[in-house]
Amino acid sequence: MLKLHIFYFVKVTLHICDIFLSDLGFYSIKVILHVCNIFLSDLGIMLKLGVARKDGMILNAANVLFGKEPSLLHPQCKIRLARFEGTDKRVFRDQTVCEGNLFEQYDAVMDFCLKHLNLSGRMDRKFRQDTLTVPYEAIKEAAINMLCHRSWNAENTTPSLAIYDDRIVFQNPGAFPLGMTWQDFVNDHIGSLPANPTIANVFYRRGMMEAWGRGIGLIMESCREQELPVPETKVVPPFVNLTIWFKHSLTWGVKTSTPQMEDSYTPSHTPSDDDFTSSHNEIHNPSNIITPQDKVFEFCKSPKSIVEIAAMLGVNDRRWVRKKYIAPYIGTKLQMTIPDKPNSQNQKYVSIEK
Repeated sequence: MLKLHIFYFVKVTLHICDIFLSDLGFYSIKVILHVCNIFLSDLGIMLKLGVARKDGMILNAANVLFGKEPSLLHPQCKIRLARFEGTDKRVFRDQTVCEGNLFEQYDAVMDFCLKHLNLSGRMDRKFRQDTLTVPYEAIKEAAINMLCHRSWNAENTTPSLAIYDDRIVFQNPGAFPLGMTWQDFVNDHIGSLPANPTIANVFYRRGMMEAWGRGIGLIMESCREQELPVPETKVVPPFVNLTIWFKHSLTWGVKTSTPQMEDSYTPSHTPSDDDFTSSHNEIHNPSNIITPQDKVFEFCKSPKSIVEIAAMLGVNDRRWVRKKYIAPYIGTKLQMTIPDKPNSQNQKYVSIEK
């Protein structure tokens, strides 16, 4: 979940993976190359990123980072996402399992959070300030830490994200370094200790994380700025849980009580995908859930810029908003106001009326 220091996958990344370049999705790779201004052959790319050997053999890290179907070779390469009704996991409102590569899992986490967390606004002088229930920066850093620093030493342990009415829980397989606690990282006693340095390096080259290891500090800082309770961490082998409590309940703004109970999402056993489809759970009809895409289409009934759309979603990563919520729908749900100059700084987007 956070800065986990498990050495197993550091060794695994040195092992040969039974895959070929054709098994990898080069879209994510080419994005990294564009960011880093790298121009190399496919094998040269892999060597530069540290996920291949000079003799042409591909490492396991390449599969989980860029594989088209990574779970075929690494069954634990998946993440479970759930929105529960109330404050326990008896009733599902929504749930899914993403078995894509780590970049696809990151997108799935961000989409799921934007789909289920509330957006609120307040007037700050002349402008409306919109914020998510949990700060976007906190979600981003927690998601990246969860994917980059997880343990890979068991096929039946996978990361998960659970959203309740009063909190969000990031659960990750792993443990802190021997003799260290969460507080050591909060107080900046130590820098980054990536469990999987090859994976962390690729995320760094992609521009999604920094080399200084400030993720935990950024989570704490962003929650403090939004006046949320202090995030909690709890080690329950083989997992580490990060819990971020909401200031208000997700159900119609009802205030939540000060958290005093233990996290009900902490399992007493190693969880499996069956936990999300148990006959003991009820699943509500999700047809009434408004997706982030629906919000964008409604918001763009009048022309809106990428800055306005990102602000409406409570997201400060405009490149990600364009990739996830605008580009896929151009020509079907949205249209550009300046179609002959798609990169114009004056570009706006408007919903297509059916």
